Amino acid sequence: MDSKGRKILIKSHLFENRNILFFMINFFIILVILILMFTLYFSITYKILSYSNDVSFRTVEVSKKEDDNIPLPYDFSFLDMEFALKNYSDVSVKLKPLLEPSEINTNKELSQNEAICSKNFMIYSNENSVKYIRPKDLQFEDFSLNLLGVYNTRDNMSSLNTCYISKSTYESLLQSEQSYEEIVRLNNITDVKNFRSQMAKKGLSTYVKKQNNGNINLFIITTVFIISIVLIISFTIIFNFIKKKSIYRLKRYGLLKAVGYKNIDIVSLELREDVIIFICAFIASTIPLALLYNYTISHIFMEFVNESLMTVNMPILAILISFILVISFIIYIVKSVLKKILKQDISTILEGD
Repeated sequence: MDSKGRKILIKSHLFENRNILFFMINFFIILVILILMFTLYFSITYKILSYSNDVSFRTVEVSKKEDDNIPLPYDFSFLDMEFALKNYSDVSVKLKPLLEPSEINTNKELSQNEAICSKNFMIYSNENSVKYIRPKDLQFEDFSLNLLGVYNTRDNMSSLNTCYISKSTYESLLQSEQSYEEIVRLNNITDVKNFRSQMAKKGLSTYVKKQNNGNINLFIITTVFIISIVLIISFTIIFNFIKKKSIYRLKRYGLLKAVGYKNIDIVSLELREDVIIFICAFIASTIPLALLYNYTISHIFMEFVNESLMTVNMPILAILISFILVISFIIYIVKSVLKKILKQDISTILEGD
């Protein structure tokens, strides 16, 4: 069968009512699958980034008694300090020592009384209101800091009112702070359990700034379960529809075989037709989802995680996996159903049994 003959046959049946219905079924199935795949992608991405970038998972607070002078088994510990700005008495800035330059992706070396602040510097009000400022320097009641540069909060998941200072500057500020708590930054998340065990043996209580409470894992597992159920239901619907459509076209297949078409030619025709319909439905469902994502989903996700926390790109991999999953199933079903039907002799097929 030549290509011209194939095109004529495909065009003559492409806009049948059953094909239009098949298009609509694919459209809604793909839309649901893509939304779920997007959700799974974002969940896994957040988990990976939170563990790799969020130092809170490896930040342990150690409580000590007033007369307790037990040394900690790490080179540097720090307190979580906040200071009110001189010109904004109702707001505060969180100051942290820069223990690891890679934490904020900078090559700059901080000197005494220098700071690196968030690119989108934001001050949180004590009255739950928010103020945005871009200071050239930070003026506090008893000291001031020169702004050396800025960092992107996407790099380490810090709050937007956090500034980093040198260890020496931090230690000088630490002298004026009265606290019986020390905060220790561990090198790896895997060190947390061992460190807390060591502190317990010394009789010290510890608290991890942010623990994996399993919520994100439960959410990922639940999403995977829902995707599995949706795929089973979707594939069942597609299978039944293709089977019924093939039965409806039995006489057409019989006529094609009668005029000399081979089984492989008939299967090829049906495959081309169904693949064209699927691709059109896939594109039709991807476009509105992309628009919705760009103007809504990405902003909601960033707000849910942390403002200006991370770059949320369009999950091309999730789209590709969804495409391959569904189209592979359609090809498999078409081949399986038609192979069984076309095994019959021409007279049986023409009778429509």
